[in-house]
Amino acid sequence: MVVPTYLINLRRDGARLARMSAQLSRIGLDFERVDAIHGLDMPGWLQPYFFNAEGKVASRLLPGEIGCYASHLLACATVAQRGVPALVLEDDLEISDGFTDLLRSFSRLPAGWDIVRLSNPHKRACIRVSGLTDRFSLVKFSRVPPSTGAYLLSPTGARKFLGWKLLRTLPVDQDLRRTWDCGLRTYGVFPQPVVADIGASTIDAMQMRSRQKLRKMFGVQDYLARSWHEICWIGPGGWLRTRVNAGSRHKGAGAGDSPTAVVAGQDSTLQIIESGRSSTPATFRRCGPVRAGNGCAMPGY
Repeated sequence: MVVPTYLINLRRDGARLARMSAQLSRIGLDFERVDAIHGLDMPGWLQPYFFNAEGKVASRLLPGEIGCYASHLLACATVAQRGVPALVLEDDLEISDGFTDLLRSFSRLPAGWDIVRLSNPHKRACIRVSGLTDRFSLVKFSRVPPSTGAYLLSPTGARKFLGWKLLRTLPVDQDLRRTWDCGLRTYGVFPQPVVADIGASTIDAMQMRSRQKLRKMFGVQDYLARSWHEICWIGPGGWLRTRVNAGSRHKGAGAGDSPTAVVAGQDSTLQIIESGRSSTPATFRRCGPVRAGNGCAMPGY
């Protein structure tokens, strides 16, 4: 599978461009630079996503959050217009060994996929779908983690995300996590093949805000919608087991403990993975059986 690659980079960040260019050249990956949007300075077609009719910011998003989001929408538009799945990268990444083999394996992705997240640290449970290479597996997230550092995007997924809703009021990493809302069929790769946020990113340095404040913006209805989506996506048994595991982890984990992910293989056996925060290979130990199917039917899934 030949994968076009789009690298989001601010014009002023020549050092970051040079570093990523050298890294991608080393693994034989050509790329096209996407001129990142700085703050509120964006093309007219992007402005309705963030501004009201009076030309004022229509949400509590910070300028850096808006610029970061608009840059990813620009990359989405390129993927949608060209009609070919593409790799979208930010400019603050460390790419692991075996990445080119992983890219070749993407020709075997499930039908109907929209996005494959590549730079997401696995702090929550995930369900194994299939092996991609000797090292990497395709997974479904029980809870999509943050990070927009690297992802594979289909033209259908790009069009969905562009047309999902007009006004964007959350940071882009949070909207991409809300798969029950935006409708993207989202997969991941375990262990993460790309580590994001190497150094202080100038693309998204201004986009950090308290996640606690974000949680307070949504109520019970949103929680129920999310839970129903997760049950339908990873199956009732998988969802229940991951919830139990998450509760045990929060209750018993110490400050220095590694996050734990639960992965159900095709043999319907749960595997506990002590993943840590890096992209180093995981270790496995087995526990009780659980069904790993898609679970109940849900429109569009």
